[in-house]
Amino acid sequence: MGKYTDVLLEDMNHKFQVILEATAPIPQMQKDIAELKDDMTEVKSDIRVIKLVLTDQSGTLTNHERRITTLEQKAA
Repeated sequence: MGKYTDVLLEDMNHKFQVILEATAPIPQMQKDIAELKDDMTEVKSDIRVIKLVLTDQSGTLTNHERRITTLEQKAA
């Protein structure tokens, strides 16, 4: 083979090597994505609970000044 062919083959080999290096982490990334999916399911569930608690708390705090005044009047 000539020098030109050797240079072309070396260049192509380098490009393939770069592609292999870039794609090597993909299997681990797939595992990480699956784990994140599972974690997000739990996070969504937690968010629903937090929203319910906050809704309940805001209902409890609604008109709290009026309720406190009523309790103070009854205690007096």
